[in-house]
Amino acid sequence: MFDADEDAVVKLTVLTCEEGQMTGSGFLVEPDVVVTAAHVVAGAGAISVQTPGDDVVTAVVLGTDPSTDTALVRLETPVDVTPLELAEEVPSRGSELAVLGYPLGAYTVRIARGVVAGLPMPVDYGDQQVARAFTTDAATNAGNSGGPVVDERGMVIGLLSGGREWADAEQTRPVEGTNYVIPIPDVRSGVEQWSNLEGTDNAGCGKDPDPEAPDLEPSHPADEPVAATIANMLNAHGEAINRGDYESAFAMFTPRAQESLGGLRAWGDALDQSYWTEVEVLEAVETDVGATARVALQTEDLTDNGERCTAFVLNYTFVLSDSGLLIDKAKAASRSNC
Repeated sequence: MFDADEDAVVKLTVLTCEEGQMTGSGFLVEPDVVVTAAHVVAGAGAISVQTPGDDVVTAVVLGTDPSTDTALVRLETPVDVTPLELAEEVPSRGSELAVLGYPLGAYTVRIARGVVAGLPMPVDYGDQQVARAFTTDAATNAGNSGGPVVDERGMVIGLLSGGREWADAEQTRPVEGTNYVIPIPDVRSGVEQWSNLEGTDNAGCGKDPDPEAPDLEPSHPADEPVAATIANMLNAHGEAINRGDYESAFAMFTPRAQESLGGLRAWGDALDQSYWTEVEVLEAVETDVGATARVALQTEDLTDNGERCTAFVLNYTFVLSDSGLLIDKAKAASRSNC
């Protein structure tokens, strides 16, 4: 089942103004249509999607329904994988299942096994209420949200929504063995409602898309999941820069890096009328705290004398956080005209 399904499970890197960077999971139901959780793409300014085949593709939202925590996004370029099939109904309690996704910043698809543990019920997350979700004891973590929950045949029986927390006198902790899954009839309803839509530009930080912004073309070495993950997050970072969502893009730096850059306003002012056109991860290495990478970047700047193209080679250092990789250092190794 895992071998048959994993190629259709994707990782989303999402930038929003309120939450900064967020990573989640999703799954393909058509070569260019991904199902994920509504809370993963809520307020999205830039969405970049990474497949297990290491494709990195920009995406836009087609529709969302917070009451079922379901969303659909369309990839700008279709990918050559077999989409997952949706089951007709949820199996009975005690039936085995598996959750597929990218928890805790994983570079490759992870699998967690469990059972259908409880019947559908309303769920109140505090800032979001879901009409109904069944429970599973499968172990999930941050990053699993939006991933498919499948039966032994590999058919999708639901979408992983989230877990619950409880607070004692000292700290807040996740409730173990109780995670919530949106049942497949609710997921199917969203797919049928939105799949024929064209989609619109993502919300961003209240800014309209810049008509002068070029399309970003990310690339990376083949068969290197760490490099693909870095290409994925830099694609989202560059897309936010290109549309002037400097607040979203700035959230992808660590606090130490943000301080060294002089703060959001100074960093954003320096980027005005500057666009990313190409980003290529030349090599990447996983470290104990994150990753390092050597990246070729091309930018296009609009000046009083016209357009100027600049080519950089940058040495990046990334730190892994709850929201994915964050940029801790970006040092230029070379700079030249294109």
